[in-house]
Amino acid sequence: MHNSYVKCGIAVVALFGPGRDILFDGLRAFKQGSPNMNSLVGFGSAAAFAISAVSLLNPELAWNSTFFDEPHAGHASWICTSGTIS
Repeated sequence: MHNSYVKCGIAVVALFGPGRDILFDGLRAFKQGSPNMNSLVGFGSAAAFAISAVSLLNPELAWNSTFFDEPHAGHASWICTSGTIS
């Protein structure tokens, strides 16, 4: 459990550090009625982070996957190869 809190801290730093510009640019474009790719990436990242935070803070939900965990090797391999199949 302690390891998940470390991963959460790293995710917070990444999301609100280097990712801050993307989040705010996407939110600004969405508010102006002209969402862009940063809106999509920002809302998706924020939603994944929020769901994972709820999962981390409420272990009784027994959700088995979080944003803070790295993908399994088989899943990551599938993602890497799926882009080359056309």
